Amino acid sequence: VKRIVEDGGGQLNSSQMLTVENSDRLQKLGLRVVMSGDIAAVQRALYALEASDPYFFVDRLNIQASRVGTRLSRGARSRRLNYDLQVSFDVFSYLKMGG
Repeated sequence: VKRIVEDGGGQLNSSQMLTVENSDRLQKLGLRVVMSGDIAAVQRALYALEASDPYFFVDRLNIQASRVGTRLSRGARSRRLNYDLQVSFDVFSYLKMGG
């Protein structure tokens, strides 16, 4: 997860293993993630997680924006607000138990 977030241009602020949940044949493994970055970095990280193999699932997504400043848009005449996003979410996957 750290590599995925950082490769996408974001920063991993913290991660915490969640309690393992067992059923008859599957084990649910989870991680609570807190990251920061701009909208493009968050989009790249979420896409990479959900498109990965083995499958990862994102749950409890919370995004908070704080205005960092302004920047010129592509037209160089208009200004756009630039936001830094603080994002927390749980990501989990399943492991097949037994043979």
